[in-house]
Amino acid sequence: MYNIDKGRETWIKSHVLETLNNEEFEPYFQPIIRTVSGEICDYEALARWNDTEIGCISPCEFIPVLESMRLSYRLDELILKKVLIDLRKRLDAGFSIQPVSVNL
Repeated sequence: MYNIDKGRETWIKSHVLETLNNEEFEPYFQPIIRTVSGEICDYEALARWNDTEIGCISPCEFIPVLESMRLSYRLDELILKKVLIDLRKRLDAGFSIQPVSVNL
């Protein structure tokens, strides 16, 4: 299990709700590649928090905080919303899309 510094955990707890409300979490698209063909067959949307003050915050740090505050569903909703917006933009621009997995 990942051990988080208590000062950092306190900082995350005091900023996570604001980050959710401002929709500052972002999906990062991890390609899933078929080993036989080498082709991308799918993507997985991974939630990332890159704070302007302290930089990249690991999901190992913010997910347990969200779960303890009973806010993980808000992150799920936000990432799903952003993935759908991105897919819609790609379709509207005439690009093809691949399936995207979102962990809830």
